[in-house]
Amino acid sequence: MFAFFLGWGDARAVGPVVFALLSAGCGPSAGPYGGGEATGGAAGMGGAGAGSVAEGGSSPTDDGGSSSSGAPFDPQPERCDNGIDDDGNGLTDCADPACTEGYRCLPAAPKGWDGPKVMHLDDDLSVACPSTWPDLALRAGAGELDAPPAECAACDCDEPADAYCSEFTYETYQGPSCDGPWGLKTKVNGIGCIYWTKPGAIKITHTKSNASCGASGGAPTVTSAQFEQEATICSAAPLGGGCDLDAGVCVPKVDSAAWPLHCISRTGDKACPSGAYSERHLLHEAFDDTRDCTGCVCEPTGLGACAVPITEGGCNQSVKSLVTSGTCVDASNFVGGIAVVPNKATVPGVGCAVSQAAQPNGEAKPKLPVTVCCLPLT
Repeated sequence: MFAFFLGWGDARAVGPVVFALLSAGCGPSAGPYGGGEATGGAAGMGGAGAGSVAEGGSSPTDDGGSSSSGAPFDPQPERCDNGIDDDGNGLTDCADPACTEGYRCLPAAPKGWDGPKVMHLDDDLSVACPSTWPDLALRAGAGELDAPPAECAACDCDEPADAYCSEFTYETYQGPSCDGPWGLKTKVNGIGCIYWTKPGAIKITHTKSNASCGASGGAPTVTSAQFEQEATICSAAPLGGGCDLDAGVCVPKVDSAAWPLHCISRTGDKACPSGAYSERHLLHEAFDDTRDCTGCVCEPTGLGACAVPITEGGCNQSVKSLVTSGTCVDASNFVGGIAVVPNKATVPGVGCAVSQAAQPNGEAKPKLPVTVCCLPLT
């Protein structure tokens, strides 16, 4: 404001005073990009132009700042499973050194096959998938199925019911006795009336009794069927790229001691495809188990004491006598012939015994096959 009281000629002399006042009290003490003595603030006709840089400061376009003309490339850490060059170094997934420590290349699964996957084989189905291959793809049995036959309990027989004399043999002779050399012998088996018109003698022999014999016991004891080994198969998704292998994929590394097998799989009992995955394992997801025991069988034993009714003159006549087994009857004085009429009258002395013990039958058969083909271990 002092310049308004001075002439133009004197203005040059006091100019530095005005600028000093402006710098000390009215102007900024330092520029926005750094401190230092100002050399180019507002100027007169012969001064420095507006907007000149303060000594010791920095410009908006210095390397240490960001330009207002556009955003710079913002690289991200390289992911190894997405097929993208995340960090902008021109290398993707397994081809990038950032993936060397935790990833490796494997051949891709051929058409119709799933994988690659990792497989653990032992007798433990509780194995958890590794953190780098976290998805459980399959638990199944490997090798032969160990399934011993059922063990069958002993059989027991019930007490006989409705026991009767069921079978006889009759021998007829021409003479009045059963030991003469002249006799004509006839054998007849079975139940029912048998009639002879003019026999000399008859010998009756009881050969079999029958009864109802219930059976019990024979229950099966079946041990659990078990495969030789149990397979746990785990997968990882997604799979990356950047591999030199033909159609290779970038996969996470895994503890080779616990998970030594890298494999592909397919439902059914198949041959391995041509190529790297040549070590074949046939797994089964389940099995059918029909192991059991046959039933017990009991049959009557002993003949018991049978007495056979004999009639004179025909089958429908009244009983003349009861003849025990092995007795010889003189029939020469029977008027009108003789009839033997065995019946199903209850006979004492018959028992029941096991004629057929319970036998193991059936088997355990694997089902739902899965073919797994792995890279051979080196």
